[in-house]
Amino acid sequence: MLATVKIENGFDHFLKIKKQKLVPLFGEAGIRYIQVMSNFEETKIFMIFENKHPDKMMEFIERDEVTEARLEAGVKIETQEMLSDLKRVWTP
Repeated sequence: MLATVKIENGFDHFLKIKKQKLVPLFGEAGIRYIQVMSNFEETKIFMIFENKHPDKMMEFIERDEVTEARLEAGVKIETQEMLSDLKRVWTP
């Protein structure tokens, strides 16, 4: 999944809540970060996630505790897109 989020309560606050509340939930759901980047102002984050169970990703995002942690962190989802793996057709 590719996601873009806007950080509204400050980057340090976001990192604190992410570490305390979201990261443990990611582990339970089999989600791991592939790449995370931000703009220079640290008000927007661009993330690529991998999930062992892609069909469960949207279900995870809509869980109450995930929504509550996101709101507490001051995160607003701007975009999210499920991506497919191109290893079978892409050879660098």
